[in-house]
Amino acid sequence: MTCTIVTNGKELQSSCQNEEEKPVLTIRQKLLGGLESLIYAGYDEFWLNCEYGVPLWAAEMLSELKRNYALKLHITVPYEEQTTNWTENQRDRYFRVHQLADSVKLIHHQWCSSCYEDAEKYMLEHSDLLYVFGSQKDNLSAVRMAEAMRISVLFFDDNL
Repeated sequence: MTCTIVTNGKELQSSCQNEEEKPVLTIRQKLLGGLESLIYAGYDEFWLNCEYGVPLWAAEMLSELKRNYALKLHITVPYEEQTTNWTENQRDRYFRVHQLADSVKLIHHQWCSSCYEDAEKYMLEHSDLLYVFGSQKDNLSAVRMAEAMRISVLFFDDNL
């Protein structure tokens, strides 16, 4: 079964810049537990846009989990210059998971106002489940698309 993972982005609102400290460490631990639950439930293919935060962290974790499980990691790039304003370390991590992914799909060559929604639509077209790291009250476009496409939606953490 196939799963698309998105986030509400609230994990990036923390003033903490060290991913090994709270609250980021706690979020990453919850994310790993959620990914393992999905794997145990039979999900073996994952789609992510690899944006910094939960999507990149999930891609890194899934790359590691591939050592022990028969998983496939698919990355959908909204536009070529996605990492332009990232730190060098973040870009290195982004490109490392690209090398470890089973597929990488570029949606747009240049930024446009719909590039992220277009990436979400592409991922959802290949998925059985939308896994949202956030809550229903976040009113994400990916959730509305999934519901319109009759794809199941699972919300993970209402406290983000």
